[in-house]
Amino acid sequence: MNDKFSLKLENYVDFYSKSRGFIDYNSADDLILYGGRAITTITNTLTGRYLFKNDMSLSLSGRYYWSEGFYSQLYQLLDNGELEAMNFTDLSAYNFNSNYFTIDLVYNWRFAPGSSFIATFKNITLTDDNNTDFSYLENFNHTLSAPQTNSISLKFLYYLDYQYFVKKKA
Repeated sequence: MNDKFSLKLENYVDFYSKSRGFIDYNSADDLILYGGRAITTITNTLTGRYLFKNDMSLSLSGRYYWSEGFYSQLYQLLDNGELEAMNFTDLSAYNFNSNYFTIDLVYNWRFAPGSSFIATFKNITLTDDNNTDFSYLENFNHTLSAPQTNSISLKFLYYLDYQYFVKKKA
């Protein structure tokens, strides 16, 4: 936008129509279950950065990740490592719907060569269930109403020149 402020929007869409992945381990029957599935993943990230001066900046990044999977076939893992198809009609209990919304706010100050102070605030909200009936916006709204986890971290780095403290031998 200008010398001090930048804004970047990134969008990614991935679709895997014939993916296979681990589902569950049934210890009673000693069965390892895999599933054939179709997975759709959408990731949207919006990042803004403001540069106060050459050595001081503030950035804010928001990211929404949505991944939805529908199972169409169930497999049993055999002792030889191959997968054997199983007859199982209702696989909806194995479908998944994962949503993650994160916000990162980072203040960065380089106060001397090799030395910096970084303050970070992170927020994450997530939902992970097998309810695949929601649209994209319904999933987003549902995720925003879920409990949040927040963290704050402070990092102070100071460069010390070893040669400055040790006298040279003559």
